[in-house]
Amino acid sequence: MRITPLDIRKRVFSKGFRGYSPEEVDEFMHTIADEYNRIYTEFKSLKTDNVKFEEQVKEFKEMEKSLKQALLSAQKAGGELRNNAEREAQIIIKEAELNAEKIVESAKDEAKELLKHIKILKQKKKMIRLDLRSLLESYIESLDLREEDDRKIVKNKKPLLERKKDESKSDTA
Repeated sequence: MRITPLDIRKRVFSKGFRGYSPEEVDEFMHTIADEYNRIYTEFKSLKTDNVKFEEQVKEFKEMEKSLKQALLSAQKAGGELRNNAEREAQIIIKEAELNAEKIVESAKDEAKELLKHIKILKQKKKMIRLDLRSLLESYIESLDLREEDDRKIVKNKKPLLERKKDESKSDTA
């Protein structure tokens, strides 16, 4: 049975012969009622607070559950993003390696072509030198022959007296 402060205040005791002093009993009952009222009020306040706190705990648990789910989702998404990024990085690296190999092969092929072209140009240079040397030598030979012919012509055109002088000089010598 629940007792309220009002029950304590209204409680009436039967009077007996030489029983307790009614004033002391009343005073004590009022003190008990006041203390009980204070405790009862505090209890109701604590009970109300307890209900609020239980609601808050329930809300916090729901928030915690949501946060855990969000964290798990974020971790999963982060893991997937990391895996996707790693896959993409591997693909990019492979493509770069393939492109680098193509570039290197292309450069090697181009270098080979350039070496062939250089070799051909060197051969042409050698041939041009030989042709030029041969041409120059033939011009020099031709010039030498003309010079000799010119000397013969000049020699033949000298007056007869001069030729005889030249001949006599060569005989005496």
